[in-house]
Amino acid sequence: MGNGSSDIAETMGVTVLFFVLGQISVIIFGFLFQVVTYYDDQEEALKGNVAAGIKWAGNLIALAIVASSPIEKSSELASFGVFFAMGGVFVIMFDQLVSRCIVPGNMNEEICKDQNWGYALIATAILLTMAVGVDALLVDLPCPGSDAWDKYEASFVTPNTDAGEG
Repeated sequence: MGNGSSDIAETMGVTVLFFVLGQISVIIFGFLFQVVTYYDDQEEALKGNVAAGIKWAGNLIALAIVASSPIEKSSELASFGVFFAMGGVFVIMFDQLVSRCIVPGNMNEEICKDQNWGYALIATAILLTMAVGVDALLVDLPCPGSDAWDKYEASFVTPNTDAGEG
């Protein structure tokens, strides 16, 4: 991964592990998203409601953007869990903010009754833009204990220039 790991078996193992965790995360987030929405997203999408499908997919992609950040920056499981939890809360809260305050109209009526895919597309575009912005602002820190971490810590040490002066 990004920490100087050169063993191909380790890299493949970490890749498979994060893939499985990502799939589990999508299932968990999808369930939580259905709990907080008034309508059943999957049922509406299966009925041919494009607006519900756009909204559903947009939220899953926004979570993927935020939760994938630690995977490219470190290979620690703890950071993945923290980013997934914080990202899930962020995506749900920001989605509700967009749906209630930023985009005019009633989200439930626009998506379920009117099947307004334009509304869903605008709300999803705003959410995805914010997810990319949050991902860009997240700090890229190396894993503690790695060579990259030692270099990172050493970058904060400044040479003492006053020692030679009398």
